[in-house]
Amino acid sequence: MEKLIHLIITTLSLILTLYSIYYVGYALFAFKREKKYQIHIPNKKFAIVIAARNESLVIADLINSLHDQYYPKTLYDIYVIPNNCTDNTAQVAKDAGAIILDCQYPVHSKGEVLRHAFDLLMSSKYDYDAFCVFDADNVVDLNFLQEMNNALNDNVKIAQGYREAKNPYDSWITGSYHIYFMIMNQFINRAKTNAGLSAYLSGTGFMISLDVLKRSNGWRTITLSEDTEYSLISMLADQKIAWVPKAITYDEQPLDLKQSMIQRARWSSGAIQLLVIYYKKLYDRLNLNNFRQLIDGFMSLIAPTIQLLSIIQLLVITIFAYIYNDANLPTLVLPIFMSYVTTTIIAIIVLASQDKLNKHCLLGIFSFWFFVLSWTPLNLISLFKRQTQWYQINHCRSVKSEKLVVRRQDI
Repeated sequence: MEKLIHLIITTLSLILTLYSIYYVGYALFAFKREKKYQIHIPNKKFAIVIAARNESLVIADLINSLHDQYYPKTLYDIYVIPNNCTDNTAQVAKDAGAIILDCQYPVHSKGEVLRHAFDLLMSSKYDYDAFCVFDADNVVDLNFLQEMNNALNDNVKIAQGYREAKNPYDSWITGSYHIYFMIMNQFINRAKTNAGLSAYLSGTGFMISLDVLKRSNGWRTITLSEDTEYSLISMLADQKIAWVPKAITYDEQPLDLKQSMIQRARWSSGAIQLLVIYYKKLYDRLNLNNFRQLIDGFMSLIAPTIQLLSIIQLLVITIFAYIYNDANLPTLVLPIFMSYVTTTIIAIIVLASQDKLNKHCLLGIFSFWFFVLSWTPLNLISLFKRQTQWYQINHCRSVKSEKLVVRRQDI
């Protein structure tokens, strides 16, 4: 029995170590100078696509920030697709100057809304070069379209912008989300791009060209994680996603733990769906030309599983200590303490690396460990009972774009 437990602990340690080495290895590329896009005259025409469900309190702020873009008004149109609404989202969006696209059939996810919108806007009567996707609670930096225009003219076909919290200091939850997206920006998208890999779409603030959508027959995602799924679809088609850090989107984060758990339960369910559907597709498509990219896709797919394995390892070590009368306090507490210290240090490093470290971040920094740990039950539950539809997250934080610009300059 003792040998079996030792074997389990050793095997888990080896898996977790190799996984950590992989991510630490490419994360180092985050400190490499990132690519700068040339400045081009505005010449690309964009369709802006916004799925909206009961967002009457915040959607006008987004539309106003889009109207205020430093980009010719003749070169972009703003479309809002209200779906499953019980409020006056459509009227608020129309009054703010958006074009309303009616959803003609029931939809159960954001991916289905995007499919409907793109199928309409890709028709021959429109002449768009690319599409930009936002969530209704966002506010967009006024240079966003110009930055995507620069990337598109530099032959970028799909691009993810920089995602930042609109309300990072409202609570410990929003502070934790702020750190999480800073990690996504710095140590995922920037690092992967610098390492020659593809960035990942992150739900909002991304651009996709008409050419790419035509090649993929529109937006054909089927899981609750439509952004990661389309990232994998792009990888399978040998199409890299670029990282455009100056194209900034501010995104409202849930204020309390309950709303956060509902949102992240959807993410976890989507992650398990993706693992089930795409691991074999990645394997079947694997060859010497795309080996690094598809292996990276697989490593992303197994992230929830790796987190569960780390918890299992800790439990096995604890049980082993009790069985063999080695259950002293340091044996049980030290791994937990070290995980807290490591997570806190990572939070500090990622904020400092992006000039976001300040006194307002302290609550998020010291609670980030719990935020990460709270993902464990969600991943575990998703293995046996997955969400099958999108549940609304309430958005109410009205913030004007000019206030976000001032905040960024002051900090």
